[in-house]
Amino acid sequence: MHKFLFSLRLTLMLLALAFAAGCTNQAMNSVIASWQNQPVSEVIAEWGQPSEELRVSGKHLFIWSTYDGILSPPHSPSPSSRHDTNNCIRLLGVDRSGKVISGAWEGNSCPGLFSGWGR
Repeated sequence: MHKFLFSLRLTLMLLALAFAAGCTNQAMNSVIASWQNQPVSEVIAEWGQPSEELRVSGKHLFIWSTYDGILSPPHSPSPSSRHDTNNCIRLLGVDRSGKVISGAWEGNSCPGLFSGWGR
């Protein structure tokens, strides 16, 4: 009976973790989408100065890198490439008029809707 209860608890815990991960993915996708067609100046007012600003193949990219919950200042190297570092990277593509036209994110510590990053 104890093995059954342990297995049941473990299964429920794994399902809860999978559900939470799915919610984070959906939430971060919503956060990025909320800035579509908005001036990048508004994003900067909310998120702070980007960690990097790049021009690649005619595209203007803004990147915000957060490690262990701290936004990396502009032109600073990333602290580590270790897999155990909590990180969240947000990337926005901007057109010539300064409006957000694309976006993406990745990381193991992106808070999603509770971040205050959405518009």
